Amino acid sequence: MRRDKRIDWASQYCRASGALRIVQAPEFRCDLTSLLHRHSHEADVETPIVNISASGACAWMPEEPDLKSLSGEPDILFYMVPATSASMEQPYVFLGRKMGFFRSELPNILAVRMHFIYELDWEKDPSRLNWIEISGCGSSRLREHLGQYDHDAPNDIWFDI
Repeated sequence: MRRDKRIDWASQYCRASGALRIVQAPEFRCDLTSLLHRHSHEADVETPIVNISASGACAWMPEEPDLKSLSGEPDILFYMVPATSASMEQPYVFLGRKMGFFRSELPNILAVRMHFIYELDWEKDPSRLNWIEISGCGSSRLREHLGQYDHDAPNDIWFDI
């Protein structure tokens, strides 16, 4: 049972996105900017998102030995810059925990399911990053944004069958 519907993603929904394995969450905005800039230029997949909800996502990631271990700690940094966002609007940035994975038809690529644990709060100190725990409720900001892509009749609860 899911609180939020997963939206199957299309590349035209965002200008940039990515998921990368991290050992430690970035603490400062300059560290995050450097990390995202480097990753966006190294990424092989244009839009790695398979599907997304306000509580998590499934994204294509390069297979690494440590990627398959399920530690229980947030070890994935996920970011997305929507195609519809104004140039001054901040991207969506989350720290997530791996919940599982499956192989793709492409060599050395896995689809990694993640649950969002923390969301970056852009309203606080401009230099030091503030992460808000959202593991129990999901991202209200992302939920509102994803509503434009949900073309089905609204339901309160979605089931996986």
